[in-house]
Amino acid sequence: MKRILLILATLTPTTLYAEPNFWFSNKIEAGYENVFLIEQVTFEDNVFTKNTLGAGIKFKITNKVKCETHYLLENSKKNDWSPSHVLGAKFSFKF
Repeated sequence: MKRILLILATLTPTTLYAEPNFWFSNKIEAGYENVFLIEQVTFEDNVFTKNTLGAGIKFKITNKVKCETHYLLENSKKNDWSPSHVLGAKFSFKF
């Protein structure tokens, strides 16, 4: 399967453009048992561009299935510093 994906990726015509921009993102995550808090700040070209605060809960559904739910509050320069609210969930499966 990996070989097929590699062949498709190499044969697919694409044009990639990269800009020489410096960016830095720092994420801090702290938790106790199943509850966690995060803060992430992003700088692009030495300018503060985004701040994200979040809280969530991690729990196991079964031995092979894990779930994480979270709430994020994000302020960014892209959205004129108006707050964005995000509810999310992530599932992890082991085979």
